[in-house]
Parts: sequence; structure tokens; C-alpha cells
Amino acid sequence: MPMIRACRERGCRGDANGGRRGFCARHVRSTAQRGYGPAHKAARAQLKRSLPAPCAYGCGRVLRPSNPFHAAHVMDGDPSAGWVAACGTCNQRAKSGLLRPVATAVVVGVAR
Repeated sequence: MPMIRACRERGCRGDANGGRRGFCARHVRSTAQRGYGPAHKAARAQLKRSLPAPCAYGCGRVLRPSNPFHAAHVMDGDPSAGWVAACGTCNQRAKSGLLRPVATAVVVGVAR
């Protein structure tokens, strides 16, 4: 019998199985609610035009427009701080607060 994963919403006992990013059908959030709305799409397009470039976190990987890359929040979850182009591994590590973009990284989407 498969294990049922509980919804990540506090107090909910709904079934989160089925690829809903840890939420049940009642609490699943849209891409815009998760911070990936029109501003993120525009920033991603702008970052793609700046490639090829090294990963913003300094791992040494060169990001190319034809390969997958992440438009990572400079400050996780805060779109007002802007976005940088990052490899998937570094983006995941940055979410834990262990990494910050290097000073030479191209930052887009910052209100001036």
C-alpha cells in the first residue's frame, strides 16, 4: 500500500500525493502565488539574453541559453531583490541560505 503524504498547509490532513509540490488539491498554489508570475518570466527572458555566463553563485559552470538554467531570486522568495541566472544545484543550495550570488553576477528585475 503506498504511503500517503500529508499536505504542507498547517493543520490540513489532505493527501498531497500526485505531484502538487507537497500540497493537497485544496491548497495547491499557482505559479504566480509561488513568485513565478509575469515579472519572473520577464526577468528570465532578460537573463537568457545575458547568456552565456557563469553561474551567479560562482560554481564555475557556464550557463548557455540553449541549456536549462534557473532565474533564481537574489534573496529567496523576495522578487523585489531581483533575479540571477543560476544552475539548478546552486539554486537549491541557495534556498537554504548557504550561498549568495557573487558580486559580478548580472542581476535583473530590481526596481530603481
